[in-house]
Amino acid sequence: NKAYANTCTSQSSGDWHTASRWGACGGTFPQSGDTVVIATAHAITMSTGDATVTALTFNDAVAAANSLTISNAHTLTVSGATTYTATTGAAGSTLAVGDGTFTTGTLVINDGAGQAGDMVLSVSTGTINVTGNISGTWSEAADVAFTSTGDSDMNFGGNFPSGGTLDDTSGRITFNGTGAQDVGAYTTYNNVTINKTAGTATLLGTTTFGGTLTLTDGNLDTNTRTFTVTGASSITDTITF
Repeated sequence: NKAYANTCTSQSSGDWHTASRWGACGGTFPQSGDTVVIATAHAITMSTGDATVTALTFNDAVAAANSLTISNAHTLTVSGATTYTATTGAAGSTLAVGDGTFTTGTLVINDGAGQAGDMVLSVSTGTINVTGNISGTWSEAADVAFTSTGDSDMNFGGNFPSGGTLDDTSGRITFNGTGAQDVGAYTTYNNVTINKTAGTATLLGTTTFGGTLTLTDGNLDTNTRTFTVTGASSITDTITF
């Protein structure tokens, strides 16, 4: 039987569910309880099955990008932290959720001050769930990108900072935490839902919701910031101005 709690590091590009893809992984591909490291220059795909692991880290990409792409509606669950290591070169790291589902406890993104590599979290028609905080060191907005290219859902249970780039032209973002949440200052939100059983979601700066705003449960505090909704609004709880 496989001993769990390994640190499985990619050895080459290719499908996640191939034992030879990984080093120090107990002779198989990552299992529940394992920590996964995507090494520099490796492009890992998840196209043949689902996975649950304890932690996921993208190593410093330096000059050769690394990535993980989910396809065929598969699911990746990270019970702990997903971490993008700051780049020291011109290449970055990408997690492309596609039509799949990605869930993580926390998300830490570091971009590498003065470097050209981009850190990207993208989705098309799939779902991203971050149950805790999104955080990290973001020195340049263009280097940290949250991108939706289709009818997607992003569900945030913790803080969503300002300072990155949000391209959410056709998706939905739901703030659904049970405590206080920061809502990053972006003018590029599309549809937004506040659905909190407790706590307040607070705007950090000038904010535009380019689609609809649905306040189902919980409080939204505009924090005296400029606040624009260009679509329809459905308000069944409290907005504080």
